[in-house]
Order: sequence, then C-alpha cells, then structure tokens
Amino acid sequence: MAGAELPEDGEVQLGAVRLPPGRRIIPDGHGPVAWLTSSDVRDPGLAWAALTDLQPQTGLVPVLLQDDGRGADGEDFFFYEPADPRYIDAADPAAELAARWLDPEHEEEMFVPFPTPRSSAFLGLRGPGEGSNSLQDIFSAIVGMATNEGRREEFERLNRVDQAAAEASGWSPFPPAPGGEVSETREDRPFPGLAPAVRERLSTAERTAALAGLPPARVCLVSAARPADVIGVTGWCCSDQFSPPSASAQMCAVLRSWEERFGAHLFKLGPNADAWLLVDRPPRTREAAEAIAAEHWAFADEFHGKGRCEFGDLVDTIIGRPVWHFWWD
Repeated sequence: MAGAELPEDGEVQLGAVRLPPGRRIIPDGHGPVAWLTSSDVRDPGLAWAALTDLQPQTGLVPVLLQDDGRGADGEDFFFYEPADPRYIDAADPAAELAARWLDPEHEEEMFVPFPTPRSSAFLGLRGPGEGSNSLQDIFSAIVGMATNEGRREEFERLNRVDQAAAEASGWSPFPPAPGGEVSETREDRPFPGLAPAVRERLSTAERTAALAGLPPARVCLVSAARPADVIGVTGWCCSDQFSPPSASAQMCAVLRSWEERFGAHLFKLGPNADAWLLVDRPPRTREAAEAIAAEHWAFADEFHGKGRCEFGDLVDTIIGRPVWHFWWD
C-alpha cells in the first residue's frame, strides 16, 4: 500500500502503537513528506518493529530519527529535495556502486594507513579493534613525543617496523584485486559487481537483540512503498557527495537492491550523515562477506562505527552482523 495519507498534526495511534504528538514536515517548495514526533520515544526499536509490521495496511514506513541533542527541529533532519520516483526506478545500483568505486575523490577517502600496533602501543594509544582514542589521548601522545627527542626517535623506529611488517604480510590499503593480488591503483581493482543474495535469516532472538536497547529517538512516518525509498521520498541529504534529488535516488536504488538480496531495511537516520539498516540476512561466511564489503566500500565513507577501516577488517566486521551503519563526509 503506497501513497497513503500522512497523519495530521497531533497524536497518532496505529494499531496498538500510540505515538506522542507530532507534526508534518514540509520542505520549502514541496508538500508534506513525513510526519515526525515532537519528542523522543522510549524503546524506539520496539515501536519501529510494530509499525513496520503494520506498513502493509497503513502504507506508512517508519524510520527513527536521532537528533543532535540540541533540540533540533524537523528541518534539521536534512529533508530538502524529494526525488521523483522515476529517478529511483531508472537508477542502476551496480552502475552507481561501480562509479563510486572508481571515483578519484572516493579513492582518496578509501586509502587507509598501514597498521601501527607497535608505535600505537608505544604512545599509549589503542590500536584497531581496541576502541577509539580521545582527542586528549592523542594530544598528550603527540606533545610527549615532540618534547622528547629520544621518544621521537623510538617512535619513528617502531613506525618503520610496523610498515615493514605490514608490507611483508601483503597488506594493502585497498580491497584485493580479482584473484587476490595486492591492489595498488584503481585500475588494479575493478568493482567486482553485486554480491549474491544471502538466504539464511536472523533468528527471532537475533532480531530482537538488534533492536533492543536503542537510545530514545523520534519516530518518523513516511508515505513510501518500501523503506529503501524513504531517502528519496523525503529528500534526505546531508553530504555534498549525494546532492538531491537525482543522487538520493541513486542511494535508494542501492538500498532497494540490498533489501532484495539481504533483507536490509533502513530503520534510522541522523543526527549527521548517518544511516542504519537492520539486516535480516547478513553474510555468514567470509566469502559472502567479502563480496558485500566491496559494495559497502563503494557506498559510504565510514562503516559500522569503525571509521575508514582496512578492507579485511570491514569483511570481518559484517560477518553475521545484523545492523549496518554508514556515514558520509
């Protein structure tokens, strides 16, 4: 059921779900594109799941919106320029991902420095997979090294050891080229194409756990045929890499393809250039994850709260992972 009427301003009840008062969001020069609660909803994952179950009857797709903690109103959720549905229908997800894969600007973002476990430990900083470092930690490490020549020389020595170890292991900042060879240029690593569909579904317990414990969030209702179309219907855009309306339609095309192949449904946006998907059929093997990771690598700038990580680290991260998180610069 698509093209459903958005609720009027005020309280809304759909089935057993009663939402706090909200209002329609109306971008400049357009009609209403969404209805949004004026306050956060507790247990938003449960509300999203219940509203998603009702979508075939209501025609309203739910999406959670996380504000920036400063009382942001609807306009601050980047609903600007809705896309014509025909743009979405015409977009080719494989072509869009391949274009971003080979985009020279995106290549610069794709570069990842070699692993530095020894030099990071020497500075007292956490390494990959050990959590993030605060700005204070980084500042203290830099100051301590800059004011002590002996420490600086030892850091430089350990950094050379880290680089040599990375090169000896066959490390590359880029995804492997076809056949597994180390990639050094864009031409070495053509986009491998769309990954095969995954069949094995999350268990009920895995799905429930993925949605439990989410922080309070606004609930947004969008009149759309499917979750993948929400970005285009609302005109969501928060990165100059995807200028609406045509580029938001390109994002929708990729999300449609992921819905079909992996059961990946958009469920949350914001507070900045962030998007979260609940994945009903995540990859369960490394082989499947490698093919999907290539699509993630082309689609966004950072992934799953790990920043712009190494390709192998990205592969390991998405095996069995029920939630995909993307961020754009």
